[in-house]
Amino acid sequence: MRSTVLIFSSLGGNLGKKETDLNERIAEKEREGWEVVDVQITRPSFVAGSPVIILRLARESN
Repeated sequence: MRSTVLIFSSLGGNLGKKETDLNERIAEKEREGWEVVDVQITRPSFVAGSPVIILRLARESN
């Protein structure tokens, strides 16, 4: 099994556009055979900023 991580930051501003971009990236990875296995949403620890979304993806090895 192979795994990878996608990290999305700078989610402030136009949330509708950011959500569309995130969904497009996830759909692209799913077309490549990746499956989302874990999602975490967190804020940066030491700076005031917008949330960060961390997606863990996995797929079977070829």
